[in-house]
Amino acid sequence: MEINALWYNALMFSLELAKKARDNDFISRWSALPALVKESFIKLFWDGKKGYLADVVDDCMKDWSIRPNQVIAVAWNILCLIMK
Repeated sequence: MEINALWYNALMFSLELAKKARDNDFISRWSALPALVKESFIKLFWDGKKGYLADVVDDCMKDWSIRPNQVIAVAWNILCLIMK
């Protein structure tokens, strides 16, 4: 989960830098991706009934364990951005 959250954060940060640098080519190529990543993240990891995110998702199962590595996404406030 935290790798996906960090990927989302990197996309958002890169787009902010591109805006400041007026790199319109970068912006046009990457601007649609954060919404897709956000939608996929919520669809894959979130369970409204449980009220929390799965730690690991693969083709066969979802692991609902709560692990310390998830603190990365919480500490950087990435989850707040994604779950808005």
